[in-house]
Amino acid sequence: MSNGIDFVGYITRPSYRLVRRRTVAKCQTTIARQTQAITITKPPGTTLYFPPLLYDKLRATINSYLGIFRH
Repeated sequence: MSNGIDFVGYITRPSYRLVRRRTVAKCQTTIARQTQAITITKPPGTTLYFPPLLYDKLRATINSYLGIFRH
């Protein structure tokens, strides 16, 4: 019990709870992949375009991970 119990994306210890490192890494790669899908790099600079479906998917993903991290 002192090392914690790994359960459903968290490591639960006697007095506190941590988010699993694998969950944080997956969050970073997922958001980076989705951000890359809405970014166009051209010689004068970088342009973001927001097609509604990709934007809504990115926003839903970010809100989902924020809910996990808030606990």
